[in-house]
Amino acid sequence: MHILDDFTNCENDVRLDKKVAIVTGATAGIGLEVAKNLAKRGAKVIIASRNPAKLLDAKNTIIHSSGNENVITKTMDFESLKSIRNFANDINTFEPRLDILINNIGALGLEDRLTADNLHTMMQVNYFGAFLLTFLLFPLMKASAPSRIINVSSLGLILGQIEIDHMNDVGRYSNFGYYCNAKLATVLFTVEMDKRIKSSVSS
Repeated sequence: MHILDDFTNCENDVRLDKKVAIVTGATAGIGLEVAKNLAKRGAKVIIASRNPAKLLDAKNTIIHSSGNENVITKTMDFESLKSIRNFANDINTFEPRLDILINNIGALGLEDRLTADNLHTMMQVNYFGAFLLTFLLFPLMKASAPSRIINVSSLGLILGQIEIDHMNDVGRYSNFGYYCNAKLATVLFTVEMDKRIKSSVSS
């Protein structure tokens, strides 16, 4: 038995026909396995990456694994907030609904520098990008309710720290330190978003 078998099987077999799902970071690893499972259960799956070749490979893998050809690829670069906005605008314009958003993208080893948006590369790719994408797609998801937003984090969050005034300082943390900070920020964002959504529903 392969050591990863227990982590690539999902016992949930609920059909997702006519549902639309977006999975970021879906060209490999957890994201690819999730996309394969969603497609297998009938969802229209949209995967995004800045690498067209990896997108095509992932699409072919998902279709071959699931038998579902309703897999869409779109380019999006998390190091560019403009690219994220363009992706979200495309989804909001051409997709009548969005039922599932899985913010799975995560990266280590990025350069210790600021992006064109004046955010640290590690923080933008691992946190701010997903935050912006969720914000931009939320109205469509709300209109498609019941819908689901899933933010993938990491146990590295226990080593993270949030220094609001220094989150994007170049050279302040190790590469792994920025990663842990981003994962902690992701969980805090998720908890706060959950509170606000529940409050808006009950009020």
